[in-house]
Amino acid sequence: MTNCSQCDALVECKNFESLEQDKPKIKEELKKIENVDQKKVVDKWISELKTKWPRCVLLCETTKK
Repeated sequence: MTNCSQCDALVECKNFESLEQDKPKIKEELKKIENVDQKKVVDKWISELKTKWPRCVLLCETTKK
């Protein structure tokens, strides 16, 4: 198991109680990515963040010399 989406106990997990207050469907969303390539998910999120904050220094790619 590499993340919470792959856990058989996700539905009963109490670690999400505080997150569920703001995001009540977080466990459902995690189940949607259970069998998705994690690199693709991360790349998509980073792309979306770069669109939102194009000048963010944390998201800028470093240039290799």
